[in-house]
Amino acid sequence: MSGGRLRLWVILGALSLAFAHAGVAVAQGPAQEQYATGETSLAGSTRVPDLEARVRDQDAELRDRIEEISTVGADLEEAQARAEGSQARVEDLRRQNRQLERQIAD
Repeated sequence: MSGGRLRLWVILGALSLAFAHAGVAVAQGPAQEQYATGETSLAGSTRVPDLEARVRDQDAELRDRIEEISTVGADLEEAQARAEGSQARVEDLRRQNRQLERQIAD
């Protein structure tokens, strides 16, 4: 079970880093363009609210995706627990079956 959880946390961490990197790359594009063209006047300052709104939107989308991933992770952990319980039950039934077969053979 701990291997499954570790794998889940690694996947969640990788996705978080990917989403964060994508958000930074999108936010850096307009800033780099502004400095490259020398736009530091009023036109540049009017773009700030637009960029902040974009960042807020991307942040909200990222939070939604993280919530979805967390939900899927919880479902996977629950399924893993059920599978492990089933596996233990199957092993128990196999032992009982072997014991009964030995009793019948005697």
